[in-house]
Amino acid sequence: MLFALWLASLAPGSLAASADPYAGSSGSWGQAYADQWGLTAIGWQAQVVAEPLAEVLVAIIDTGLDYYHPDLAGVRLYSNPDDVLNGRDDDGNGYVDDVIGWNFVDGNGNPWDQAGHGTHVTGVIAATTGNGRGVAGIAPNVRIMPLKVLNFIGRGTTTRVAEAIYYAVSKGARVINLSLGGEAPSMALQRAVDHAARHQVLVVLAAGNAGKEMAQPRFVDQPNLITVGAIDPARVRAGFSNYGPGVDLVAPGTDILSLRARRTDVSLVAGLADYAAGQNFVGRGAHYYRANGTSFAAPFVTAAAALLIGRDPKLDATSVKRMLLQSAKDLDIPGVDNQTGYGLLDLPGSLKQAPERFIDARVTGLGVVQRADGLFIQVSGIARADRFGEAWVETGKGDDPTNWRKAEARLTSPVSQGLLAELPAGVFDAPGRWTVRLTVTHADGTRREARSVLDIE
Repeated sequence: MLFALWLASLAPGSLAASADPYAGSSGSWGQAYADQWGLTAIGWQAQVVAEPLAEVLVAIIDTGLDYYHPDLAGVRLYSNPDDVLNGRDDDGNGYVDDVIGWNFVDGNGNPWDQAGHGTHVTGVIAATTGNGRGVAGIAPNVRIMPLKVLNFIGRGTTTRVAEAIYYAVSKGARVINLSLGGEAPSMALQRAVDHAARHQVLVVLAAGNAGKEMAQPRFVDQPNLITVGAIDPARVRAGFSNYGPGVDLVAPGTDILSLRARRTDVSLVAGLADYAAGQNFVGRGAHYYRANGTSFAAPFVTAAAALLIGRDPKLDATSVKRMLLQSAKDLDIPGVDNQTGYGLLDLPGSLKQAPERFIDARVTGLGVVQRADGLFIQVSGIARADRFGEAWVETGKGDDPTNWRKAEARLTSPVSQGLLAELPAGVFDAPGRWTVRLTVTHADGTRREARSVLDIE
């Protein structure tokens, strides 16, 4: 099965504490918002990352990297301590001279970016911050491992992606960024993600740009896997971004300014309609590039994860995922929803989030059951917290009810995945759309809710 770049059609379109020009400017291509508006959207400030942080190895599985880009000067690349450039496989891992990563396309140790996608993704995470040049990267504490699995037109196979995941895990990566597209993954790729989970390596995955609902997660859900959708500068889900129960949270993904690999034009390679060559180049020398896609939302989350681990290297992948989701800013309808998941990545909030604290509310299914005493609607889902208070289910008429009717029974014990309530069909006493709302309370009094709609004929 082929994997490809996930890009969306591009619409033309002040962080004074940073010394990077584009981090504090607006309108560089005629748009009405900040050039690096995504930094403000997630709450990034240069002061946030000024404290001492442990180094975190991040693997970028993509098209490779232009590691001579002027705004990557000073950014640390992975250096294999067990291999040197001598034409031999010194560490006996099957890769000759894999001193900075590996090119799985050409089978050599030079993961050079010929498509531009991987360099753009890397820039969001790790462009040199405070150097008085170009853009600001989010996480200055990362060491980048470029693993090239896509060729000069952004095509590759799941076999290469799976192999790259195994490689990244074996070399100690703490976070893997997968800004790649494709249909349902192969068993080999699923096993690779499972392998990363067993080693507590966080995998950050782009949701995709088909603008459609993901009825099922692309991978079997893992506590180390985060799927990221995209928002636009208005803080709403970007029209191209996939959505559904498989999306965990969202991050900026429209008009994202980052690094351009030399002699590349990502949108031209992707064959986007009505795109003119060079249209998305930015700045003198065209060292910078703007692009849309969940591909460029995912690295915001990857960078945030690296900052969390940098603050506390003892955190495991499960804790990092929990901290990022639990601290996200709620968007769209209240609670966890199919459009934006837990909400918008909130960097300061995640840094304040206690690793053990959580409160989860998800409605995962509405089903009809006929019994001797009548017809019932069964509400299934998740209602839990590290210190569980209680939970209850309510119904209301319409998409956004103002009046709610509570189910008679309340939950006094958490439910990890199962039956939350059985509602007599008579509760839905008029045809049309109804909303089912689940509310879960923490012992400290805070709440989280989730909603699901039901059409009654």
